[in-house]
Amino acid sequence: MESIEKLAQKYTHREMIVKHTTLPPFPHYRSELLHCVLKHDQQQDHKLYTLVTALVQLGMDSHDMVDVEEKSSSLKQMRKQQLHVLTGDYLSSKFYQLLSQAGKIGMVKQFSQAICEVNRLKIIWYEKLKSLQYTGEQALQDMIDIRMQLYIPCYQLLQDVTEKDWMKLLRGFTACEVLHNEIKEIKHQTLLQDSFAYRYVLEQGENWQETSVFTTDQWKRFDEQYNVNFCLEQKLKQQWSKLKQDIVQLEDDKLVKPLLSLGQSFASHS
Repeated sequence: MESIEKLAQKYTHREMIVKHTTLPPFPHYRSELLHCVLKHDQQQDHKLYTLVTALVQLGMDSHDMVDVEEKSSSLKQMRKQQLHVLTGDYLSSKFYQLLSQAGKIGMVKQFSQAICEVNRLKIIWYEKLKSLQYTGEQALQDMIDIRMQLYIPCYQLLQDVTEKDWMKLLRGFTACEVLHNEIKEIKHQTLLQDSFAYRYVLEQGENWQETSVFTTDQWKRFDEQYNVNFCLEQKLKQQWSKLKQDIVQLEDDKLVKPLLSLGQSFASHS
């Protein structure tokens, strides 16, 4: 069976995008969660809804890659920034186009409202990032809230899974995905101001909020001194343990088994 990420490549693997810009990480776990639940619920358009949600998420994430504080005025850098914007616009336009062509106008409205909520949360979040009192745990919870918003309206498409169970599953998989991605990013010694790790180290008394890129030696010192990677892996372990309990409580093997299988990548860090 073709994965949602593979289906999305029809839109993400355009020559201009592949050659001249970088896409944000694909929302793999949230997308496969949605696809799995919709398919189990025998939703006829399960692939369509999952695909358009992933595309608009990629579109918004592409916009987030634009560095508004970038001081470089080189033509190459300016074009790179412009392409992030254009890529985001292009992917978002496919969201509207695909739903409209399928006659799903009602869901266009629902997803549009979710997009507005994401933007509202991001405005509040950007203000919080300016504060040195903004903790790693607060940053993590806010990022989870932002990352799950586009998928919340999909509970209206479900019949066999309650809204309460959908929200538990969505929050659990989103939390694990955020932590899983951050663990991978840390291996490249990159800490962004919105990350748990960055804020966690600030909480320990380090004062390096002016930059988000460090040398390998600097990162090794932070990791050795504060056990940042270990802390992240422990948090992922806790989140995966809680998520497993929520999955098992569904008491439906046709849904429980594929969801547990989907989360096995989280278990490898536990």
